[in-house]
Amino acid sequence: MRSTRDFFIGTLTGLTIGLLAAPRTGEESRRWLKQEYDKRMGSSSGSSGPDLQERLTTLFNQVKEQINNYMGQHNNQKKRLEDTSHFDYQSERQQKFTKPAASSPAGSSTTDES
Repeated sequence: MRSTRDFFIGTLTGLTIGLLAAPRTGEESRRWLKQEYDKRMGSSSGSSGPDLQERLTTLFNQVKEQINNYMGQHNNQKKRLEDTSHFDYQSERQQKFTKPAASSPAGSSTTDES
């Protein structure tokens, strides 16, 4: 119960301070925000729709190209690692089966016959 009351008191306090400290009316604030947006987007006429769409499309294509390049590099590295690990596995396997026959002591098989 106390936390609900504190929430409402905080909300009312914030609204009161906001209304008293606001330098402009809502309409003036919206106009100022639109002007700042247009100025920062490079359009003084206010018709920044097509220009913005073109800039966003260009940016999207650049990001898409970078992602594709990264994925291509990643896939190439993955392929090299797979090839290398497959080669290492095959080499290890060949050594495993050829080593015991080559490294067996000479004459160990002849001493068992006597």
